[in-house]
Amino acid sequence: MRRFISWTLLVGSLCVAGQASAALTDSEKAQIQGFVRAGEVKNAARIRALVARPDLSASEAAEPLASGFGSVVFDEKREQLTREILLGPGSVASRNALTAPIVTALLARASAAMAAMPTLETGPEAQKADRLAAEQVRIHRFVTQVIANAGRPAIDGHDVAAGIRDDALKACIEAYRVYFERHARGLVGGPSLVAVRAQASLAVIDLSRGLLGRHEVSALLGLTGPRKLAFERHGVLIEDGGTASDERLAEVARFLDIAPRAASGLSLWLVNKAPARGLVAREAHASARVTLGKTAGAPTTRVLWADDVEPSRPDRELDEVAFSAAYFSTRAAFKEHPELLKVAERLAEQSARVGASALLSNDLPASFLPFPGASAGAMRLSPELYAVYALRLLMLDAPRAMELALARTIAGRSEPMAAFVLAASVLAATGGSADEVAVGRTEANGNVVADKLTNVKVNRGLVSAFELDGRKVELGVDADGQLEKVQVDGAAPRLSKLARVRLVPATGESWSVGSERWEKLGGAPQGLAVDDGRFVLGAAAASDGFDAVATGESRSDQTVHANIVIKKRGGGLLVRGQSGQKSYDAVALLISAEPTPKATLILVDGNAKATELAPGVELPAAGPEGYLAVLSVRGKKVSASVDGKKLEATLERGVGTGRTGVMVMAAGLVEVDGFGPGAPKPKKKAPKDKPAPKPKGQGKAATKDAGKAAPAPKKQP
Repeated sequence: MRRFISWTLLVGSLCVAGQASAALTDSEKAQIQGFVRAGEVKNAARIRALVARPDLSASEAAEPLASGFGSVVFDEKREQLTREILLGPGSVASRNALTAPIVTALLARASAAMAAMPTLETGPEAQKADRLAAEQVRIHRFVTQVIANAGRPAIDGHDVAAGIRDDALKACIEAYRVYFERHARGLVGGPSLVAVRAQASLAVIDLSRGLLGRHEVSALLGLTGPRKLAFERHGVLIEDGGTASDERLAEVARFLDIAPRAASGLSLWLVNKAPARGLVAREAHASARVTLGKTAGAPTTRVLWADDVEPSRPDRELDEVAFSAAYFSTRAAFKEHPELLKVAERLAEQSARVGASALLSNDLPASFLPFPGASAGAMRLSPELYAVYALRLLMLDAPRAMELALARTIAGRSEPMAAFVLAASVLAATGGSADEVAVGRTEANGNVVADKLTNVKVNRGLVSAFELDGRKVELGVDADGQLEKVQVDGAAPRLSKLARVRLVPATGESWSVGSERWEKLGGAPQGLAVDDGRFVLGAAAASDGFDAVATGESRSDQTVHANIVIKKRGGGLLVRGQSGQKSYDAVALLISAEPTPKATLILVDGNAKATELAPGVELPAAGPEGYLAVLSVRGKKVSASVDGKKLEATLERGVGTGRTGVMVMAAGLVEVDGFGPGAPKPKKKAPKDKPAPKPKGQGKAATKDAGKAAPAPKKQP
């Protein structure tokens, strides 16, 4: 009896009562309640006949329905019954009158289920919470699908032909207003209620289309802060489960600002680990499977960047959010611009056949699927994922992605830059400005902040020019997305100008650095010639001995110098380098970094063995330009210096001849600059300036002269 009274009071609070000329008898009420509880579809017409009488007010019609629905689970059986009451044969004439009472009754059941939710969703109570939450989602989903989106509604309106007029829809909205006010705290509960609140909100949003402004809807739903701004600006409901701070939600909302036209086709963005399955709305919904906290998350564990670029590690939670945003942005762009999808198909197929060096995103290969008869490393790649992975990098760190793509272009691989162009074109197609494209940039602390491509030019749907990070990039792109030209500030891109790129050498036989030609002397050296005159030499971890390269003519007495930066393990200079039986023969100056910096003179024989010629010397930590190393051999006398630290030794065997060069330890990496014959030229001392002359005299003359600029000082020789 108490439950009946509470449902009756709820009906009275939810409905806008009209004046009734008659009322249902107790017998008729009992019939309606019994039919609803039984859930038999065959009784739908009888319920409709009893409830949809013109002489009943909305509250009088809703009361027995609420009593019936409120005491039983709204399962599939009763969902079919309710659908038949509203949409079954002969229902058109009474549909408008039935809509508000049915929504009121269903919300009465939703309130009863909410009241029965356990306080803690752990242990045995977790199953109960899931069951009650699933029932509530079913209720709000029914209202969304069958009533709010009846027929074929326009994006911002309703289908008049469906038989539900605005007055009934407004009554449903009012019922939901009371529902949200009553459960303002309860809806922000445990994990199972995230989907409940989301679907209930979507029901209100779709009921209100064309009837209420976004600001009115956001007030009804109780949205505040960034969630309110995001909804009123883009029409997107961000549902985070109530775990995030406003600062974190603002970071999420920024991704909607990056692609506002993609966001306009989105109803819900679920940023929570709660399952999105079963949620419905008039427009699409997306999900980022991460639960936001009050503060920044830990750095992402995904290896986003390849070894040839200094990596950034964005916030793990924002990485997930960016991937979700890239996904719905890509789908929106491909739907509106099918030509972009065709470009993605061609680029994905080409890149998959080349392998990892053709990909912009390092973790993309995990999504590859092998195709029958494929060679090693060749995979089949979804064009959609190909674009999504590239776009995520632009949303997280566009300057770094650009530099990586330029470095690969210099190395002869144009596919990563083509992926960058595709991702930028997706943003241009879904962005909010004709000549600017919003992107992101990751700071050293992992924060992802706003950045943008400016002066963007688009040709045949593909970005052909832009400015970013102080550089003007111009691209020649054909209709297939293939790059025909890449220029940075009017010239070919230069590796030395890419601050975020790592200098990664590759195995080869020879390399040219300006007029210097380096040739393999021994082992399997990995080299890289940099456009500013530097030469990078590396060796694989499995290398046996010291891999080496040589240059110049073969001589007996030699002196050579260079600035050497030790990146990994160690390496150094060599003289009298010549091929041996198993390796090479040379005198070398080895600078090792482990465990502490040290310089040693060694003799490498032609059988891959090294002998220490004299005790090594400890070195101080190197400066940014590395160590200035000099190595000289005269007859049997060997001398060397490293930043002024001298080493000397005497050879025991006869004098040979050979070439000068550079060597590196296994798994080592050295960077050589200023390599040349002879001793290094002393650096010129900066000229000293004479002090400015003091003004002569006293009084006004001195004051007047003191106000004048001092004459330019003469330089001392």
